[in-house]
Amino acid sequence: MKEGIKCPDCKQSMKVKKELMVGDVLECQNCGCEVEVLSVEPLKYRELLEEK
Repeated sequence: MKEGIKCPDCKQSMKVKKELMVGDVLECQNCGCEVEVLSVEPLKYRELLEEK
């Protein structure tokens, strides 16, 4: 997979493991924002928002 995930908060590229699966949660190493993978082909993801 050549596509990368950009953090929706700080816009930095996020490190992704070799094989993504639907439901994976990734954390931005820069700001701590979390995204959930919704689809692998095509790659779709959304920011996970914490309830405060």
